[in-house]
Formats: sequence, structure tokens, C-alpha cells
Amino acid sequence: MAELRKGPYKNKWKKFDEDEDRFWMIYTEPQFAIGQRAILVKTPQGNILWDCIAFLDAPTIDWINDQGGLAAIVISHPHYYTTHLEWADAFECPVYLAWEDKGWLNRLDRMGKARTFIEGTEEEIEVRGEKTGVLILKPG
Repeated sequence: MAELRKGPYKNKWKKFDEDEDRFWMIYTEPQFAIGQRAILVKTPQGNILWDCIAFLDAPTIDWINDQGGLAAIVISHPHYYTTHLEWADAFECPVYLAWEDKGWLNRLDRMGKARTFIEGTEEEIEVRGEKTGVLILKPG
């Protein structure tokens, strides 16, 4: 992360649709690694980040906090695990991961509070006990 912050990298964000404020794509330029993107999903109960990108910097943290912060992060594939603990720490929120992908984790959640494992094939994200309408699906 320190090396990335020295380089030319910056995160950018844009709406998926100019008429819709609920869905934002967050990505790094110039492209880093496989060009991952994250999706910020705004809900009345709190924002959910769908997947993570490797690069996290102060302007990104500030922008997300200006949007209402994060209530949860959901990771769809192990290649998004890179810096999920840093994101969880920065926003003090849980990260939802598939139980079946647990073997791909290569770092400990030292505080034991960031990771929540999903065992079923479908689960609705709840924030402070309220349903958000955002579903985690594990189709395969």
C-alpha cells in the first residue's frame, strides 16, 4: 500500500447512471493489477461496498464518508480479498465473505471482528437489525 501511495495512482468514482444516485463505481487509475472495481450501493440503512479494490487512500476514505460511510462490505470473489481488512478498519464495518472461500485468506483478522462468513446460498444484508434489500447470492 505504501508503494502504491508513492506512485501515480488515484481512485476515481462515477455513477453507473447519471439519473440514479444509489450506485457508484470506484476504480483506480492508472489501472492496477487486473483493473478491479468496487461498487458503492447506497441504502437508507447504510452504504454497502460490493467488492474491494486494492488501493485505499485518504481522498477515497473522505469521499465515502461524505456519502455516509460504509455499514458493510461484501466480497464476491477471493481476488478482491487483497486489502479488505484495511477497508474494514478504515470504515469500522464488517466484511461478508463466502465460507467456501475461507481457504483463500492469507492474513488473520487480528481483532476477530471484521469477517462475517456466509454459509447459505442467499442472505440479506442487515444494518443495525434492519434489512437493506441487498442480497448476497452464492449461485455456484
